[in-house]
Amino acid sequence: MKIDHKYMKQILEALRDSEKSYMRSDVLMKQIGVDMKSESDKDSEKFVGHIRLLGDEACIESSAPNYGFMQTRNDSWHFNSSRYRLTNRGYEFLDALSKQSIFNKIKDLSLSVAIDAGKQLLIEGLKVGLVK
Repeated sequence: MKIDHKYMKQILEALRDSEKSYMRSDVLMKQIGVDMKSESDKDSEKFVGHIRLLGDEACIESSAPNYGFMQTRNDSWHFNSSRYRLTNRGYEFLDALSKQSIFNKIKDLSLSVAIDAGKQLLIEGLKVGLVK
């Protein structure tokens, strides 16, 4: 799976914009347009992959083990209810993704490098007054 930083931004924005400190997984999927009843597993595979990557990098936390995902014998996904919470690291990454000049520099990097580089670019930009 190819990492899609724009898709990650969409997930993080939805979590940030929630009125609560968490968002149920089914609400998040609906909000970002993931159709779990679709004949294609492409949407669910992309969602699961990106949620797991964000979890790996501590950008989100989940109330359920495995983020509420269980892979079936035929390689499709079964979704249990879970709640996701945006962590401080997730807010920092979203800040970096939201600045177009920074996004352009980190969009092709691996996730952990993109997060670290994005944070560093934000800090450097603040020091010289380039980021507001």
